[in-house]
Amino acid sequence: MSEPRNLLHRLLDYIGEQAKDIDPRGFRLGAVKGFIRGPADIAGLPGIESDLRVAGDHIWLRVPRLIASKPRGVSENFKGLIRVSDDPNGPLPVADEAVFLHRLHEVIAGKPEAELSDLETRGRAALAKAVEAYTVLWQSWAEGERPRRKTISLYGDLFSLKQQLEAEETVKLAQG
Repeated sequence: MSEPRNLLHRLLDYIGEQAKDIDPRGFRLGAVKGFIRGPADIAGLPGIESDLRVAGDHIWLRVPRLIASKPRGVSENFKGLIRVSDDPNGPLPVADEAVFLHRLHEVIAGKPEAELSDLETRGRAALAKAVEAYTVLWQSWAEGERPRRKTISLYGDLFSLKQQLEAEETVKLAQG
């Protein structure tokens, strides 16, 4: 057999062998369950870089490992009186009625009956004002934190996928 014909024959044999190892289900994204992200899913997320060309390499996607930030703390005067979620998608800050009543009873202990109603009214008004002011700060934090949490989630998903691929590689090596 001539050299070019022999090379072509060996190439076709090689392609035939490779085709046996390829699972065509892996090329239909609609049938895949698990990690699928499109450009719209990652567009505008903080820290995400894509299609980077560095000396001698091409980086398709770089995702930084961000740390979740917590909302700013409640002022010392109202600490414990306002319930705050660390989840930017969680509930808005609210007054903790049970803690308010407990503190109110501590303050009014031994006070004359005439002052009780006035103290409670002023305390509730001050707490409502503090909750309203803090809610504005919390919403500002949540607005900035939501995209960061999406980047953190993407990083976690990619890390899990990496672990899964490495585990599958280890199994294949052990079987082969």
